[in-house]
Amino acid sequence: VANLSGGERARLLLNLVAMAAPHLLILDEPTNHLDIDSRRALLDALNDYEGAVILITHDRSLIDLVADRLWLAADGHIKPFKGDMDDYARLVLDRARNGVRAPGPAIAASPPGKRQRAFAGA
Repeated sequence: VANLSGGERARLLLNLVAMAAPHLLILDEPTNHLDIDSRRALLDALNDYEGAVILITHDRSLIDLVADRLWLAADGHIKPFKGDMDDYARLVLDRARNGVRAPGPAIAASPPGKRQRAFAGA
């Protein structure tokens, strides 16, 4: 491992995690450069997938179609968010207008015991 680059080490660690918990997908901007048919296929596959999904995206429609529950990372805490993506956008704008540091990303997931969906983005 000592001779691996930083990127190679990160991939090795991710593979070790995946071996221990293989029902996890981490997707970073998965809809970039997809045509309409490929995007639809991705949405169907994500909604049919039984494992956990960590989704990093700025695509609000993807979040609305895939995520089950929102969580908010703000002020050093992660807590359930009692709203939808429109409510989150209003929260960010309200905090900006009042000179308050914007909250962290909204994080979306399904309830424990069911398939998990997560979103991180701004």
